[in-house]
Amino acid sequence: MGSRADHPDESLPLSRYRHVDKICGQFEAESKAGRRPRVEDFLGDAAGLERSTLERELRAIEAEWKYACRFPTA
Repeated sequence: MGSRADHPDESLPLSRYRHVDKICGQFEAESKAGRRPRVEDFLGDAAGLERSTLERELRAIEAEWKYACRFPTA
């Protein structure tokens, strides 16, 4: 996943979206390190729109890594 700095969800304040981006970066780093991070462990105390945005982004990263593990490129 790349940076989400373009802030596609305009209804979430930019500062909170940056927080989501930071957590997603940590989740992706855990995945790259060969660990199997759990989405639930990264949701923390996020609530409302921030929580749903964070969960959606984390699930997308999780799906990408699962796919990459099942179908590695040469």
